[in-house]
Amino acid sequence: RSIDFPSITSFPRMQQITEGYGWMDFNNMIGDCNISWVEEFYANAFGSEDDDYTSFVREVEISYATNVIDSVFGFRPEEHCMVIQRRTSGHTEAEYTEMLHELAMPGKDWRYDSHGGRSRLQATEMVPVAEAWAKWLVRNFECCSNETEIIMTRCHAVYAIMRGDPIRVGDLIARSIKRMITTADVYVGHPFV
Repeated sequence: RSIDFPSITSFPRMQQITEGYGWMDFNNMIGDCNISWVEEFYANAFGSEDDDYTSFVREVEISYATNVIDSVFGFRPEEHCMVIQRRTSGHTEAEYTEMLHELAMPGKDWRYDSHGGRSRLQATEMVPVAEAWAKWLVRNFECCSNETEIIMTRCHAVYAIMRGDPIRVGDLIARSIKRMITTADVYVGHPFV
């Protein structure tokens, strides 16, 4: 999880954001895990309905519903999630320019797909605090196997975090877990479940 928030001094803005969200103790809440339990959790959750956020480990039912995750980790419940809104709404060129200015080093641009659509930012081309948030995001809230290419959905999340926007963290984690058990080519993470 790599960031000791209480003693972070290299990114004072990151510490300020973390305090604002109430995430200061999050990394310290996560301990070692039994990998066979993690594997059992995912195996038993596989094939469940889209709206079913439960699994079993050693015959004990485990809920990974949004409200349970929020409660266990003490995340602030939000009525609205700007990450999801940013991901699903259309954006103007001015909005993308503003986001690029906030996330990327001067002179850097989005990477584009073969159809000319924005697809990602390279982590090495992000300003240091945005790169740190991107790495933290994929290690904690939305696991993936690649930390060097920050796809647009995660750029929207990092941008929302850096702005201090309302975020439903439990929802992001629950959706990430659900994606891992319903999609064949997704990295299995979240061993702290």
